[in-house]
Amino acid sequence: MSINYKEEVQKLQESENRDWFKPTTGSYKLTIKEEPEEIEKVFDPEKPQEITKQVRLNLDVGGENKTWDVGKGQTWNSVWGQLAVLGEKFGTLKGQTVTLNVTRAKGKNQYQVTEALDIIKALQEKKEEEA
Repeated sequence: MSINYKEEVQKLQESENRDWFKPTTGSYKLTIKEEPEEIEKVFDPEKPQEITKQVRLNLDVGGENKTWDVGKGQTWNSVWGQLAVLGEKFGTLKGQTVTLNVTRAKGKNQYQVTEALDIIKALQEKKEEEA
């Protein structure tokens, strides 16, 4: 299979034209401008078969348009897990404003979406009651 260089350059240009959200330690108010888009990324060109599922969020952060790609995590602690419970509660993520708190522990960023915490706690308690 040969590489379509025109396609590759187009992808690079699209990426360069985005203003990426790169949160560091702190608290952020994020407004989700449209429904998230499921995407797939290959992080290692030497292993194109290793595809990572992600979710692309188009955000308003302090009046600036930003793009943030987050892993499509499988736990409540993942950013996506926290946003998914909000999406279920409201029927959409479009237009939702959330507070993202970023802390750093053991060399990694940890993310908490404040509005999702009580919902997740209730879901976990319900699961424990059923067990």
